[in-house]
Amino acid sequence: LDPTSGRDLGRPTTGLLVDSYSDKALVRGWGFGARPKVGDLLDVLVECAERYGRLPEELILDNANSHWAEAIQVFAVANGMHMTYRPLSQGRFGGPVEIGFGRLTKGLLHNLRGNTKAAKLVRMLTEHTDPEKLAVLSLPELDYLVDLFDHAEDSTRIVKERGRTPDDAFELGLLEHGARESRHVVVDDLFRITAIVEVGTRLPAREPARAA
Repeated sequence: LDPTSGRDLGRPTTGLLVDSYSDKALVRGWGFGARPKVGDLLDVLVECAERYGRLPEELILDNANSHWAEAIQVFAVANGMHMTYRPLSQGRFGGPVEIGFGRLTKGLLHNLRGNTKAAKLVRMLTEHTDPEKLAVLSLPELDYLVDLFDHAEDSTRIVKERGRTPDDAFELGLLEHGARESRHVVVDDLFRITAIVEVGTRLPAREPARAA
């Protein structure tokens, strides 16, 4: 729901930037629509730079059309990021993000009023149990709850490979590998210009990819 007008904006979508070393959720972004938009990813990367003063050295993405857009390629080149796209034949390549979405869905979203899981039991739906009529959270409220969930997960969940929480593993990684001043990003007007998506930007036409 729009917090100002109360208008139903439709189903929100979320994008997640995860640090592969520590499994820490770095930034989460929001958008609306069935498919991610070019600006949604750029917004997440800008917030990452604002929050940590750095951008990923390597960015691993799935094969959504929006992830191949020229605006993202230009932003990556301008800021020294290497782009890697998940091979269709390697389902676990994007595991850190997909597992994070799964934890969020099972641990939080399926327990909120208005979640659409109840819609699968059509014969049990009534006017008082219809999830479409119970979805009353505004986007800022949902963002706040998801942010609390991410912080709780990162501060208490033990990553088996590291033997510590994502928060602790992230801080340890910074200590072990240094500040890397060469990767420092100055978030100024020039930086923000590289993240602007031109109105009417068309997504690249690509042949459907096939698993090898």
